[in-house]
Amino acid sequence: MDCYCADLIMREYNRLRNLYKKKFTYRDLHPVIAIVLLEKSPEEFKPLPEIYIHRGETRWDSGLDMPGLTRQIFVCLDKFNSIMQNEDITTPLEAWLTVLTDKDQALADKDQTLADQKQALADQKQALADKDQALADSLADIEKLREEIRRLKSGQ
Repeated sequence: MDCYCADLIMREYNRLRNLYKKKFTYRDLHPVIAIVLLEKSPEEFKPLPEIYIHRGETRWDSGLDMPGLTRQIFVCLDKFNSIMQNEDITTPLEAWLTVLTDKDQALADKDQTLADQKQALADQKQALADKDQALADSLADIEKLREEIRRLKSGQ
């Protein structure tokens, strides 16, 4: 997270420095927000099973009121999904997170369709292989019959 935040701060710094040129001061920098969407929560988030959004920022133990330039947000999509099962969506945030986690219905249908198509293709390949074998057997029988006819004709 620190690397992402550092990169965002440098981008903001370069953007404003190019925009303001010589008039640029560090006070022109705006705070940056890094949002990380986690499909599967790492172990550090497991002790808090009922919380799926974790917000962080720089605080000073002395009570100094000087905010830092970074805000961090971790969103645990797997936790959200388990918490919201069979619950009504009541906020825009819940609606957006539902969109991000609701890949199972459409994806499952596509996966099933793909599996069905693969099976149909395998069945068709087997049917073609069976027909090829039947054709080869028929050609071999025809050749045997031709040989028998030649033998019988030459014997008369």
